[in-house]
Amino acid sequence: MALSMLMEASSWLSSRGISQWPMEWIVSPVMRSWLTECANRGELYLAGEEGARMGVFTLVNRQEGTDSFCWGQDSGECAYLHSFAVRRAWAGRGLGRRMLSWAEEASVSAGKKLLRLDCSKDNPRLRRWYEEAGYALRGECLPNNTGGRVLALYEKDLAKRP
Repeated sequence: MALSMLMEASSWLSSRGISQWPMEWIVSPVMRSWLTECANRGELYLAGEEGARMGVFTLVNRQEGTDSFCWGQDSGECAYLHSFAVRRAWAGRGLGRRMLSWAEEASVSAGKKLLRLDCSKDNPRLRRWYEEAGYALRGECLPNNTGGRVLALYEKDLAKRP
């Protein structure tokens, strides 16, 4: 289910000329394995109601993958949000904001002070959406596993939430 939601998001983004998540990356064995590992660790979340699966994200309370490469080492005070997507049929209804708020609350409950995420530098609409949600741009990163896509790094101080 999570993979199909990410594939749907990849197709939609690609149809708009945004290379946030190229399909070859979404369906790669590495991504499939990572999603399975997140699910097994209880870090994969599906949003929904009445049996409908409406959104997906992972929330990881430690650095993994490109996190340490892009962010440098953290002292354990950060959570990392990845693979955040809302099905198109549910877009524009505030679900993304509710999912983001839930991830922030869960991070606070886990004792984290900061929530970090990344998105394509070349996705101004998504970048503005995160900024409107209180996330601050902290830099850019070009990890070796993104096919040359530069990532914009965002962070929110969880103590400054409304």
